[in-house]
Amino acid sequence: MTMETREDATDGYRARVDVVYARLSGADAREDGDKLRVLLNYGEHGRELVPVDAAVRLLETMAEGEDAVVALARGRGVDETRLRATLRATTFAVVPMENERGRELVERGDPCER
Repeated sequence: MTMETREDATDGYRARVDVVYARLSGADAREDGDKLRVLLNYGEHGRELVPVDAAVRLLETMAEGEDAVVALARGRGVDETRLRATLRATTFAVVPMENERGRELVERGDPCER
């Protein structure tokens, strides 16, 4: 896994997001030859607390490896061989918390901040 911070500014508004890149095959997660790329974006609104925790748990499971991710699908009618092949060919870009500023406002007591 690798992480990078992306920043941009438009019309006086600045945005900053952390992006975690993961590839379960162990290859470079930013490699150009990937057949499939998936973006998972969490915490778009400041009051979305549980999805951010779910993103962190997903990243922890990915860090444990392919077997840990496949274990999440067991008993759900998923073809394990096909799932493994798909996971190995996929690069995941995960934004655990898109709206850090909104989250800070919510944590300070403004529950309606988006």
